[in-house]
Amino acid sequence: MKKLAHILVLLAACLVLAAPAAAQLDEWAMPAATTWEGHAPELVWAWSAEHGTLRPSYGGPAGSESRATEATVIRNGRVATVPAGQPSVSNQYGGQTRLEIQPARTNEFSENGDLFNAPWSHSHVTVAQDGTIAPDGSATAWLATVDDDAGSRALKYTGAITAEEDRYTLSIWVQAAASDNLMFGLYQGGFVAATGKIISGPGAIAGSSLQEVTGLSTTQWTHIVVTTDGNCFVADLGSYFYPGGVAAGGAGNAVYFWRPQLEKGTVATATIFCDGAPTSRAASHPSFLLPRPLKNIASVEEPNPTPVLTQSAGDIVLATVAGGGIAMPDEGSPVDLSPYAGGGYVLKVTDGGGKTAWARIASAGSGETQGSELVSNGGFDSGTTGWAVTNNGLLSSVAGGQSGNCLQIEEGGGTNPYAYQSPAGVAGWLYRYSIYVKQGTESTYRYGIYGDGYNDFYSDDQEADGTWTQHSAVFTGSDTTPSPLLYQIAASGTGTTILFDTVSLKQVTAPPTTGVWLESTPGAADGTWSHIDSGFNANAIATWSVIPANQWRADGMLLVEGWVPAWNAVDDSRTGMIIIGVSGYLLYLHGAAEEVRSYDNTNIVYVGLLWESGTSYDLAVRWSSRTNQLQVGCKLSSASSWSWGPVGAFDGTFLLGDTLHLGATQNYAPHQMARVRFFNAWLSDSQLAWMDSLKEWVACADDYFPARAVAGM
Repeated sequence: MKKLAHILVLLAACLVLAAPAAAQLDEWAMPAATTWEGHAPELVWAWSAEHGTLRPSYGGPAGSESRATEATVIRNGRVATVPAGQPSVSNQYGGQTRLEIQPARTNEFSENGDLFNAPWSHSHVTVAQDGTIAPDGSATAWLATVDDDAGSRALKYTGAITAEEDRYTLSIWVQAAASDNLMFGLYQGGFVAATGKIISGPGAIAGSSLQEVTGLSTTQWTHIVVTTDGNCFVADLGSYFYPGGVAAGGAGNAVYFWRPQLEKGTVATATIFCDGAPTSRAASHPSFLLPRPLKNIASVEEPNPTPVLTQSAGDIVLATVAGGGIAMPDEGSPVDLSPYAGGGYVLKVTDGGGKTAWARIASAGSGETQGSELVSNGGFDSGTTGWAVTNNGLLSSVAGGQSGNCLQIEEGGGTNPYAYQSPAGVAGWLYRYSIYVKQGTESTYRYGIYGDGYNDFYSDDQEADGTWTQHSAVFTGSDTTPSPLLYQIAASGTGTTILFDTVSLKQVTAPPTTGVWLESTPGAADGTWSHIDSGFNANAIATWSVIPANQWRADGMLLVEGWVPAWNAVDDSRTGMIIIGVSGYLLYLHGAAEEVRSYDNTNIVYVGLLWESGTSYDLAVRWSSRTNQLQVGCKLSSASSWSWGPVGAFDGTFLLGDTLHLGATQNYAPHQMARVRFFNAWLSDSQLAWMDSLKEWVACADDYFPARAVAGM
C-alpha cells in the first residue's frame, strides 16, 4: 500500500440503500492493527473551530460565513456579539470551542434593552439599573423590586406583537437579588399552556402554564425559557415576570432581568438585541472552499495499476475547459483513442512538472468540428487591418497570395520582426491554428501562439520556398487571448521580406474519430475532467496512460466531531447537517424523533442514534469502491463504538461542488460542532476493513486537537 497524495471526498447524490450481503458486511469490520503495511490512514483536510475563525487546521483554505446580520454567542461565560459575515464560534459546552450554526429568527419584542419605559410596564414593581453586570459584561442589568403586597406585582410586555399564529418561545436571563425565585409565562386571556426549561445556569423550573423558577444564584446568571404547547394568536399575547412569585407578602422581593426574547418556534436561540423595533438575525451559512484534491471525482488509482496503453511522449492534445473536455491525437500523431471509449477506461496525463490530470473516457468522436473564425482579416484582403507589428517591421498587403492578397513582412531596422493580433478566447479550449507561408527575399520564418507566455505553441525556425505551403497545429489555450504570431527571422538592416496568408484560429468543438470525449464520473457524459492539478500544463505532456476503470479506486471517510444539538423532539424539524454542493444532504437530522438519518433527496433511512440536546456526538460517512459500499454512522463523542446505517450502493465516485456547507436548512435547529475531517486510506484487497472505532484514526497535524496516543484510549 502506498500513501496517497491526492484524494477525493465527493458526495452529492448517493444512498440507493439496500441490504448488503453478509460477506460484504464482514469487510467493514475493525482490523486488529492500526496501520496497514506500515501506513496509517491519511488525513487530507481538517477544520476546527478556534480563535473565532474558519481557518482549517490542516490542508486547505479558510472558510467563510455569509450571515448578513450580527449574532451573539457564549464565549468564556459571557454573551458576545459577532459581527455580520463572521462565524459564530462559541465555547458554551464544557469550554470546548465549537462552530455554532444558528437559524434565522426574529425577536418579536420591539425593545429588550430598556425595561423601564414603554412598551414595558410595571405593576407594583420598581425597575432600575444599579450597575450590576449583565451576561454580556456591561452594567445594563435591570433590577425589578416588588413595591407592596397589593395587586399583580409584575414586569410585563404590553406592546403589540405582529407575528403570525404559531407556537412561541419566551426566554430571558435572570439572577437572584433579594429573592432567588420568580414566576413567568405567556398570557392570553389566561396563562397559556407551556413547558419551561433552563438553558444554562443554576436553578430549577416547574409548571404547566405559569412557570416557577427556584434556586437562582446571586453571582451567576440563569437563562430560562418557556415554549407554548400549542399555537397562539399573538396580537394580544402578553409576557409576565413576577419577582419572588405570585404569593402574598412579596414586598421587597427582587430579581435581576436582562434581554427578554420572544421568537416563533419551539427552540430558544441565541439572544437578539432589540432597541426600538423587532429585530431579525439571519441564518448562519458557514462554508469551506475545499482544496483541489478534494474536488471533482477525487478518486485515485490503485497502487501499481496496469495500463493497457502508455506513451512516454506527447502525441495527444487536450481540451481541459469544463463541459468541453476532449482528448485527440496531436497533429500527425498515429494515436487512436477510440478503442477505449465507452466508460471502461480512465485517461491519466502527466506534464513535465509532474502535475497530473485524469478523467474517464466517454464516447468516441464522430469527426472533428470547429467553431467560428477567431482571427480578423486572416486573408489580408482588407489591407493589414487588425494586425500589429513589432521590432520595426513593415506590414503591407500585396498581390499573389494563396487566395487573393497576402501579408508581406519586411525587415525595417530591427531583428526578427513579427506580426500579431490578440483575439478573444477561453483558457482550456483546444484550438486548431493554421497558416500558409511563402518565401520572399528571405526564407526563414517561425509561427506560434502567445498565451500565458510562449507555452501554447511555438515552432522552431522553418524554411519556406517559392510555393505556398500550409502548416497546422493544435494546442490547449492557456489564456483568454491566444495571439497568433508570424515571424520573419532576419538580421537588422537586411531589408528582407517573407509572405503569409490564410491565417486561421478556431476552437476544436468536437474530436475526430480517433479522439474521445471525457467525463468526470461514469455515465456523466459531461465533457469535464475528473481531476486537474493546479498548474497542470496541457501543452507540455510528458507521459499519458489508459488504465482500466476498475483499477481507479476510492476509499475514505468524512468525520464530524463534537456535534451538539440544541433541541429535543419538536415539531417535524429537518436539518441537513452537511450539504455537499447543491445536490442534497449527506447527513439528515430529524427533530421529531431525535434521529440521525441518511438522505439523498429521495430516500430517508434511520441510522441509529436518538440524541439529547446539549450532548456531544460524532457523525461520519465512510465509503469504499472495493466493496461498492457507503454508510452513515453516529455515536456519542465519549463512546468507543459506532451505530452504522444500512449500506448504500457506491460506484466508486462522488460528485462534489467547490464548497462544503455546514448548517441548518430550515429555521428549527441551532447546533454546534467542533471539527470536520476528511480521511483517505488505501488497503490491499486482503486487508480492506473499516474501523468500528475511529479513535485510532487520528493521524493529523492539528495544532488545536493534537493527535492522541492509541494506547490507553
